[in-house]
Amino acid sequence: LPMITANTLAGGITGVLVIAFGIKRLAPGLGIFDPLIGLMSPVGSFYLVLAIGLALNISFIIVLKGLWLRRKAKAAQQELVHEH
Repeated sequence: LPMITANTLAGGITGVLVIAFGIKRLAPGLGIFDPLIGLMSPVGSFYLVLAIGLALNISFIIVLKGLWLRRKAKAAQQELVHEH
């Protein structure tokens, strides 16, 4: 569940940044290699937004997974207390 949430948040924010930076895709292509073969412009903005999106995704995964694990540990601890 934390992974889905992190990916959705990072993807949404990155999509907004793509629009804000005016990045345009000229034709379907090869993904990360599109700017190198001229299918995406501006090239610098594409890679900047890609890096920001990647950093956001990793950060969200770390934070949300930590919160999820803490919540899960707390629930397990409370279950042990109620058993005794």
